[in-house]
Amino acid sequence: MRRWLVVVVTSFLTLCGGSCFGGTSYTSPAVELHVIDQDGDPVSDALVLLTWKVAGPHDVTIRYLHIFEGRTDSGGRLSVPKWGPEWVTDGVLASDQPHLRIFKSGYLPIFDQNSPGQAGYRTGPVISVKWSSSPVALMKVSTTTDQYKKALRNVALTLKFYVDDQQCLVREAHEMVDEIRAELARVGADHPYPIWLMPNRAGC
Repeated sequence: MRRWLVVVVTSFLTLCGGSCFGGTSYTSPAVELHVIDQDGDPVSDALVLLTWKVAGPHDVTIRYLHIFEGRTDSGGRLSVPKWGPEWVTDGVLASDQPHLRIFKSGYLPIFDQNSPGQAGYRTGPVISVKWSSSPVALMKVSTTTDQYKKALRNVALTLKFYVDDQQCLVREAHEMVDEIRAELARVGADHPYPIWLMPNRAGC
């Protein structure tokens, strides 16, 4: 009886999409990432951060519905578990969610959006993630080049803009923040965006 009730309630919530209760229900299937270099070889130990942001008017960040951080294995692969359904009543999940960041020293870091150019907001309930369908390629570069330093600064800025350390949202993405901060200092790329622009999780 209990199993039957759980199945019925889950099916109802999925079909309803949360709208029956003044919100939206979101679910993300499992994501299988494959990170390679420009020659098609796997990139192991690459740090990956996926964030699903709940936004209000004018795309102002309200909170993060889900955050995942992990590293690729020796074959350049990383499995991101399925999550949801989760109700959202205080905002919406924008159509470009999740956002993907990948970092490994010696490769151009990546910041990418799930659906660039797609207007409006998702109405739910299932989020399709484009990176499951094809490998994500990183480019090998010298860490002394301006190209590398610029890409590093750009990823650092996305972490500042999209992670509000006033609410300590960075606590679940601490490896990415710490490694980007350290790399900025190591290669001298903190000008004109000093390291203090990066979130400081000391108070979390």
